[in-house]
Amino acid sequence: LVATNTYEQFLGIQRGWTRNQLTSYLNNNPGVISLQLSVSPASFFQDVEYTNTNPNVTVHFSIQNNALVSKNQSGFKEKQFPITKAQYDLIQVGMTRDKVKTIVDNEGQLLGEGESDTHMVQYNGSGTGWERAVGPTVRIDFLLGKVYSKGANWFND
Repeated sequence: LVATNTYEQFLGIQRGWTRNQLTSYLNNNPGVISLQLSVSPASFFQDVEYTNTNPNVTVHFSIQNNALVSKNQSGFKEKQFPITKAQYDLIQVGMTRDKVKTIVDNEGQLLGEGESDTHMVQYNGSGTGWERAVGPTVRIDFLLGKVYSKGANWFND
């Protein structure tokens, strides 16, 4: 079976789920990913890795005390999340996630989320003021719902 939108499948997975809930969700929402489990005996974490028919996509989950504590992904490209340099320049450390969504007019692509209400979000630069050779990438990290850090590559200032 081929999923039409594996990024949406990733978004549907919630922190706090048990390993059984995660497995059940994936079995009931089949996609192009398959579950493989590795356990680190040095810690109480179970790291859940995925393989994918697209080698550019990686998905990782960490389970501690039978609860999903973090999820991360890279490589999903089925949707773009544009940001202009002018919008990027308006975003300040300490700003709420809702304020950033209002400025950029989209939620950004979730790269990962974890404990302490951390969220890593990525945007695709667009418009003028960005280096166009490769295409800019903007990352904004949120802690407790507020901008903790931001960064961009491929600026053309």
